[in-house]
Amino acid sequence: MRTSVLPATLLAVALIQPALAADAPTAWTPELLMKVKRVSGVQVSPDGSRVAYVVAGALMEGEKSEWLSQVHVAKADGSGSFQLTQGEKSATAPAWSPDGKWIAFLSARGKEGKNNVWRIRADGGEAEQITEEKAAVSAFRFSPDGGRIAYLSADPKSDDEEKAEKEKRDARVVDADLKMIRLRVVSVERDEAGKRTPRALTPASFSVGNVGDAGDFEWSPDGRAIAFTHQPSPKIDDWPRADVSVVEVETATVRPLAATRAVEGEAHYSPDGKWIALAVSEEPPTWRRRERVALLPAEGSGAPKRLAASFDEQPRILGFTPDAKRVLVAETHRTVTSLTAVPVDGSAVQDLTPADMMVDGLNLNARGTHLGFTSQAPDRPAEAFVSPAGSFAPAQVSHAQDLPKLPFGPTESISWKAADGKTIEGLLTLPVGYQAGARVPLLVIVHGGPAGVFTRTFTGNPGPYPVAAFASRGYAVLRANIRGSSGYGFEFRNANFRDWGGA
Repeated sequence: MRTSVLPATLLAVALIQPALAADAPTAWTPELLMKVKRVSGVQVSPDGSRVAYVVAGALMEGEKSEWLSQVHVAKADGSGSFQLTQGEKSATAPAWSPDGKWIAFLSARGKEGKNNVWRIRADGGEAEQITEEKAAVSAFRFSPDGGRIAYLSADPKSDDEEKAEKEKRDARVVDADLKMIRLRVVSVERDEAGKRTPRALTPASFSVGNVGDAGDFEWSPDGRAIAFTHQPSPKIDDWPRADVSVVEVETATVRPLAATRAVEGEAHYSPDGKWIALAVSEEPPTWRRRERVALLPAEGSGAPKRLAASFDEQPRILGFTPDAKRVLVAETHRTVTSLTAVPVDGSAVQDLTPADMMVDGLNLNARGTHLGFTSQAPDRPAEAFVSPAGSFAPAQVSHAQDLPKLPFGPTESISWKAADGKTIEGLLTLPVGYQAGARVPLLVIVHGGPAGVFTRTFTGNPGPYPVAAFASRGYAVLRANIRGSSGYGFEFRNANFRDWGGA
């Protein structure tokens, strides 16, 4: 009688497979949230052929408990993707040089231990440190010719302050000993002495940037000037006093551009350098934020010319179209973030993206021809996308997610009439396998802000409320955009003013 013996390798596989099958998840769990990658910072090269983006993963082994971010690069059709940066320190905020040969980024990998500007060949290689600031660099921009980098960083701590911090004598008083954030410029290449010496372009009498938008500055197309937002100090309560000024790069001469009782910010030059688009608030500004895109002559002054109101009146300016006839903006529209165009002739705002598509983190490339962004849906995690700016045609670039194929509870938009007649909308996620008409337990999640908004994001995203996990356990989850929410226009956002929790 013949006896067959199972080879050792096959026997091992046979024993392991049932164990793997037993360990494989059959439903979404809170633990799976931490396997979802964070994709962000999608930047398209000047010629539109390649895309840089950031992928962050959770590190939870040994003593590690952090998100590690690295820059990736791919062709605009999604092919040829590779991880550009490496190491134990995160790399974020990628930016293409104007010739497309280099990618600069922020990282704390240097001896300073703070975020500084680095650059690396777009095809790969060793990264080179450009700035050496003791205080973290919060944002940077290449000059149009690629020879200089403008950046923001706070004034450094004094020797006594650093000593006290090392000795743990670092008690702090809120809003005391504030460090002004300054706009600085540095050459990309070293000088004859082998150094890069930065110059401060703004004085210590005000702080550059505004609450919620640390990178609020832009070079003029000819590289001679930089328009920037500033406020009296970095205090959060100083944001209503934000204005826009212009600084001549060679002389560091600052002149006011827009300084009214309104909040002015998000300055962007037209391609010919003749106009600057701004976001301008109502007067006086309030935390409920009501803004419009406005135009000012780049060389002049006076009251900004306000353009047509956008749907939510909270536009985030991306830049001009190449023909300078429209200003592209991102804004929340009910339960999605969308792309719209504001014509400079004052005509009505134009919607450019599908009504049900999320387009997060929109960025316009240097020539205004292409858009980089992420997109996600309640049953689909975020990935990087690219589209021509002239006619929206999204193409997926990244394939960063590696998640098990599991069922998700369907998410739908529902609305109802409140007692005072207002229409309230919410996102209802039903349990996995829900049968119509069945009675199930309901969880209600409330957003903060109060002007926050629930949008059609992936229900498996990392966060304090694991919606997908709740749905896998038989719960329905309602996320209501109650009065005061963004995304429904100013009057709705203003509806709980002096009536907190009332109607």
